[in-house]
Amino acid sequence: MNEPYHPFTTAADRQEAILNRQEKALNKIKENTAPLEELRRIADAAEQQAKLAKKEAESAKKDAEKSRRQSRIANVLALISIAMTILAWLVPKELVVQALSAMFGVG
Repeated sequence: MNEPYHPFTTAADRQEAILNRQEKALNKIKENTAPLEELRRIADAAEQQAKLAKKEAESAKKDAEKSRRQSRIANVLALISIAMTILAWLVPKELVVQALSAMFGVG
């Protein structure tokens, strides 16, 4: 920051010129950092959205697993129901009454 010496400038003029250049440099730095701060803000917002999306995906995964389990149980119950219906057609009514009487002690 050496100022060229001019015989018609005073030390105060040179000091003022130096301060003006420093102020311009500081203003330029502020101008350049404002977009960086905006980018940081945008990046932080995107990171928060990504975290939220991840939590929602994990929750959806748990819900899907729960639905699969419930579906399996419903399928097993449906198969049991079909098997019982087929057995009811095949087994004579008297045999069923005897079996129930023996199981529950109804006579």
